[in-house]
Amino acid sequence: MKKVLRWLPGILISLAAIYILSKFITGKDLVNAFRSFTWVDILVILLLNILSFIARALGWRNLLEGVSIKQAFLIVNEGYLFNNLIPRSGEIVRTLLVSGFTRISAFQVASSVVVERALDIVIAAAMFLLTLPFVVEMGWVKPIAWVLFVCFLMGIVFMVILARHSESVKKWLAASNIHSEFIKEKIFPKFGSILDGLATLKNPVKFAKSVFWILCSWVCWTSLLFFGITRITGRIPLLWGIFTQGILALGIALPSAPANLGVYEGTMVAALTVFGIDQSAALSIALVLHFVQIIVTSFFGIYGLMVQGQSISTLMDRICIRRNTPSEKLNGEK
Repeated sequence: MKKVLRWLPGILISLAAIYILSKFITGKDLVNAFRSFTWVDILVILLLNILSFIARALGWRNLLEGVSIKQAFLIVNEGYLFNNLIPRSGEIVRTLLVSGFTRISAFQVASSVVVERALDIVIAAAMFLLTLPFVVEMGWVKPIAWVLFVCFLMGIVFMVILARHSESVKKWLAASNIHSEFIKEKIFPKFGSILDGLATLKNPVKFAKSVFWILCSWVCWTSLLFFGITRITGRIPLLWGIFTQGILALGIALPSAPANLGVYEGTMVAALTVFGIDQSAALSIALVLHFVQIIVTSFFGIYGLMVQGQSISTLMDRICIRRNTPSEKLNGEK
């Protein structure tokens, strides 16, 4: 029952999005819009997807030492693969995989993923806020974007400060007068692992490299979205693509069914109709981009699991165990 209740809100949101889309878009219009894409267009979208995941892997690798570029690329795709199967499970999979074949603790891996996600939210909110003055019809989203932008920006600043004073914090914890053995033996060591995971933030060059590569992944995502829109509608301002990508990133942060089905498409249709793009055309763009992304992450994700000797069923069992296990066991122990 707990598992059902955990999935229910996301599934209901996805079903509602699919239902609303079906009310406004006919199958005939959708087929005609799909015909605007050629095989060359699909190959370009495929290439941009792969480049975006390479950039994403390089950005994450700079936040987490001890992982090769190939490993980072495969694990990033494995994370997206599991997001397509179990909502919000990609971060857990990354933690399980890295802590499983390296000496890096699970808390260190989780810290790097948190920093990466915080950067993503700041970038997405910034893209939306910078383009919002040109799109007044969706002004209701502005407060949400500002809250996300400020909160996550403050979170990054706090993590940087914490990383720079990590040794002082560890000494303060060790010298504290707390008498609880549980806190001293379980909580403090894991908090120390979190601080170790933020070590990259103490190195401005490495952190700058990470930000650069994560920005590159966003450039690739925005480029493929812009390319997809132009194949349907013809030449458009680049601003439209930037705005739509920002809205899309904020939209898929909502709870949804596996692979963000319905929510991804509904968010993109809502964003593109602001510019007067036909709803069936907007949906065809969303479906093609979403389908190609799922294919790419599934291919490299499954290949990565084969190379690492892992299986989907085993990892899914471990995800369920991890989600139902008290936090004191989240330390990479087997």
